Formats: sequence, structure tokens, C-alpha cells
Amino acid sequence: LAFSIDVVKDEYPEIQVQHEIDSTDHKTLYFHGQVSDDYALTKLQLVYYPASVPDNKTVIPMDVHNTNFDEFYVTFPQDLKLVEGESYELYFQVFDNDAVNGSKNTKSRNFVYRKLTKEEELNQNLKQQNETIQDLD
Repeated sequence: LAFSIDVVKDEYPEIQVQHEIDSTDHKTLYFHGQVSDDYALTKLQLVYYPASVPDNKTVIPMDVHNTNFDEFYVTFPQDLKLVEGESYELYFQVFDNDAVNGSKNTKSRNFVYRKLTKEEELNQNLKQQNETIQDLD
């Protein structure tokens, strides 16, 4: 009786994220991401924090299917209560289902978002109006 056993190493999950800035309001970020793993995904989350206080992380769980591949769409900041004039860093993090050795995770690159003050928003709107008027001439 002959047999062999092959051990296949469980790889880290993968994540790819693209983003766009809203061209009309310049204060909304749109993200499209794809996540994958050689076995299955178990958790996906958005993590953000004030750039000045990196330890003050907020984690937002996201829906992910328990499959090898999934994709997601996210708008930031949506209804989040962010401080005016503060810069934030954010990233996405995906986890696999490795119950034997502990779930492995992969992070996307960091993205930066700055919540404008009311005065900055007003100035930006005035600038856009002036550019629109100049384009009409």
C-alpha cells in the first residue's frame, strides 16, 4: 500500500483597491476593491483614524462572502462624524479562514482624506463658480 501526502501552504489573502474623488463636490471618495484567498475569506473591514492620532483607529466591518473571491464598493466618509480641518488615513483589511494557524490578513495601501472646514468649502465653491464663469466667456 503506497500513498503520498502533499502539503499546500495557505497563502495570505490579496486585496486590490482603486479610488476616485468625486469631481463635483471634491469631498467624497469612491472605492472599488477586489479581495481573494486561496481557500476562503472570512472578514473584510475599513479602518480609519486621524492622521495626528494613529492609535485612535475606528474599524467598520464590511460584508464579505465566505468564498475565494469577492468585490466591494465603498463611499467615504458617508455619514461618519469627522472633525473639520482634520486629515484622516484609511485602509482596507481582509482576513482568510485559516483556523489551524490563525487567520492571516492583508492590508491595502493607506489613503488620505481631509475634512474641509466650512470656510475652505466656501472658498472651494467660490473658486469653482469663478472657473465656470470664466469658461463661459
